[in-house]
Formats: sequence, structure tokens, C-alpha cells
Amino acid sequence: TYMCTRIIRTSSHIKMRDILEIISEMIWNTSIVRKHYPDIVCQGELDPVTKKDIYKRVGTLFGHKLGNTFLVSIDSIIISSFLGLTALSLYSNYYYILTAVNGLVEIVTNGSLSGIGNKLLTDSREDNYRFFKTMTYGWVALVGGAAACMLCFYQPFIAAVWLGPEYLLDERLMMLIVLYFFSWMFRIMQLTYRDAAGLWTEDWLKPYVGMAVNLVGSIWMVKATGSIAGVLVPTILVFFFIYTPWEAWVVVKYQFYRSWNEYMGKLLGYVLLAFAAQPEGVIAIPRASRKEHTLLNAAMEHEHLTPADMEILNAAFPAPDDPEP
Repeated sequence: TYMCTRIIRTSSHIKMRDILEIISEMIWNTSIVRKHYPDIVCQGELDPVTKKDIYKRVGTLFGHKLGNTFLVSIDSIIISSFLGLTALSLYSNYYYILTAVNGLVEIVTNGSLSGIGNKLLTDSREDNYRFFKTMTYGWVALVGGAAACMLCFYQPFIAAVWLGPEYLLDERLMMLIVLYFFSWMFRIMQLTYRDAAGLWTEDWLKPYVGMAVNLVGSIWMVKATGSIAGVLVPTILVFFFIYTPWEAWVVVKYQFYRSWNEYMGKLLGYVLLAFAAQPEGVIAIPRASRKEHTLLNAAMEHEHLTPADMEILNAAFPAPDDPEP
């Protein structure tokens, strides 16, 4: 009963302003449309097959939105219910920065959605698949870079710039929050392709499975650990091992008719490369078969290339014409 009451109170407090904003925006948009396009009116009736298809698509889209909102919102409710408001306030400071970075990097996917939809209609399936892999590679690199910056600046920003050292969480917990950010965001490009292609019905069950696993796992783990980590770990696992492969299967199978195993192998490589470049003192180097070659590669960590050096290298090794990453 306490859990349900806290959910209702928290949801009402947070979402009431959003609901009012949506209603006012709808009223405003309706008045503008009626003023500028009075000749456009609804006439006639849709046939039952079309109605059924619309209801099905709207229902599955609602389920996806519900699942995504639930998955990223229920953590705060569970933290406040089982660990108290003090733990929630500390976590909320980190989550506030996380959502700000989310909004910043998602400008890329939000701005490219319509362009991707148009490209899916005008270009060949093969060209679209190559472009999809290139966009995924660039997106994972962007999210990985953002995660690396968060690892470096999270604690100093909160301690020295914003709030103070008394508001810091444990270093390992901060790293887990960054992993939570990466697991949430690195899959957004394939979600953008799914939305552009309108493939909402193919994975209609996914959000409900994710919600159930996350809720049960979070409550069990927070009771077992008594830590914020117990809430974050189930969410991270849901993102990595339920949402990501399921969404990839839908996009690769129903839009590109390609091998799921092939794509997941490439995606795993992109993710590992992003993680390899994040820790301080670690650089990604090519494979070497001799000890001397390995030592030379490792020594490059202490070398710094000048703009003149970069010009020489770019002239000697120009960018490839092949879009394959």
C-alpha cells in the first residue's frame, strides 16, 4: 500500500505540469490549424480494416512509450520508497545532469528522424543498411564520448562547481550511473530507424517484459543490497540484454532482411571500442604480433601530434570512399 501511495503521489507531483503543458499546446495548435486551414475538415468513414490497423499501431506505440517512461522513472520511486529521500536527493543530482546530456545528444537522432524516413523510401535497401551501420557506429562513438566526459567531470563538477563535496556519491556508484546512461542511450539510433520505418507492432511485447523484469529485479536487489546500485543494475541489464537485442532483431529482420547475428557482432564491436577508449591512461591500438610493435604502439600514449603532423598523415592516408565503417 505504501509503495502504491508513493507512486501515485510522486507521479501526480511530477507529471501534472507536463499534462497541463500538453493540454494547452493541443488547444493552441488546434486554434492555429482551424484559423489557417479552415477548408480542411474530416469527412467520411474509414473502413473497418484501416480502423483496426490504426488502433493496433496506436496501441503498440502507447505501450512502447509507457515502457520507456516506466523504465526510467520507476527507479526514483523505488529509491525513495526503500532508501529514503536523502538517497533520492543525492541520486537526483546525478540524474539531472544525465538527462541534460541525454537531451543534448538526442538532438542528433531527433533531427535526423524525418531524413532517415525519407531515405528509407527513396534509396535501395542495401544503401540504407550501409548507412544504418555507419550511423550506428557514429552514434555509439558520440554516446561513448559523452560517457567518457561524464566519467571525468561528474564528481569534480558536483563537488567544486555546483553543490559541494558533501553531495557526492561513491565513485563506483558514479561509474554505474554512467553505465546506466550508456546502456540507455547507445541503442537510440536503432530506435530511430524503427520509428522511421513504423515497426512498432513487431516488438509489442518488449516493453511489458522489460517493465516486469525491471520492477521485480529492482525491488529484490534494493532489498538485498540496501543501495542505489540495486536499483540501477536491473535497469542496465534490461537495456543491454532485453531491449537492445529485441529492437535490433526487429529493425534488421523486418526493415533490412539481414542477419541479426551479423549486426549484433558489429554492434558489440562498436560498444567494446567505446569502452576501451574511456578509462584514463588507456588508448585503443591496432593488433600487434610482435613485442616490439606492441611497445611502440603503447608508447604513442605520450606522443602528441601537431596540426602539421596531421596534415601529413591525412595526405598519406586519406579518408576512404567506402561508407562501410
